[in-house]
Amino acid sequence: MEYEMSNSEWRRGALDQYAEAYGEERPNVEYILSPYDTWLRNPYYTGAPGPHPDFDQPEETEEYPNDL
Repeated sequence: MEYEMSNSEWRRGALDQYAEAYGEERPNVEYILSPYDTWLRNPYYTGAPGPHPDFDQPEETEEYPNDL
């Protein structure tokens, strides 16, 4: 019996392949933005780990910034 990949397995494999293709061309970039607007780790990046691009914001200096 032949195994068929689910849609999510196929998409995950496609994103891994995308990260490998673009990461090989840009080994100095830690994260790669996918066509699905998600960040993928570059498998060819060998530098020091940095913050995730979605959380690369300055720290809040106020004690309670969301209080009204």
